[in-house]
Amino acid sequence: MEAGSGADALAILDAGTPIDVVLTDQAMPGMTGLQLAQAVRARRPRLPLVLATGYAELPEGAEATVDARLAKPFGQDELMRVLSRVARGTEQEAPPPGAA
Repeated sequence: MEAGSGADALAILDAGTPIDVVLTDQAMPGMTGLQLAQAVRARRPRLPLVLATGYAELPEGAEATVDARLAKPFGQDELMRVLSRVARGTEQEAPPPGAA
């Protein structure tokens, strides 16, 4: 599933859509990947989060918020390895209470 923006991603989560892992880029218009990750954590604390970034340093607070960093550029093998690692052993996050 793909969202065109951080706001779109949050709307998908707020709709109660089952999600296994969130992969976000740090550089996005209107909202950084870290800001999205923090908003996701507030909604679904156990949902695995991966932050893709080409920056050498993670933004302040990222290590406490995301489960993994995916350094850009990355290939399909690295993407699958990181996504598998963060999703391994976690069950799909249940929709928030009251979601239809």
